[in-house]
Amino acid sequence: MKQNEQCSRFVSDRKPCCWPNKCQQVDRMKGICVPCIVTNEFCIDDSECCTKTCESYLCREKR
Repeated sequence: MKQNEQCSRFVSDRKPCCWPNKCQQVDRMKGICVPCIVTNEFCIDDSECCTKTCESYLCREKR
C-alpha cells in the first residue's frame, strides 16, 4: 500500500504498507499508510515513530 492508502496491522485483516511507509491505526480495524507514526499512536518498534521512540507500544516524544 502506498502513502495515504488504507492498511491494517492486525493478523485477521493484514494489509501492510509498501516500504518505507508505516501503518498508523485510525481506529480498531483500519489504518492509513504514512511515512512515520506520530506521537501517542500505536507502534511496535522505534523505527516506525517520527520521534524514533516507541515505548509501551506508543510513539513518544524524545526525552
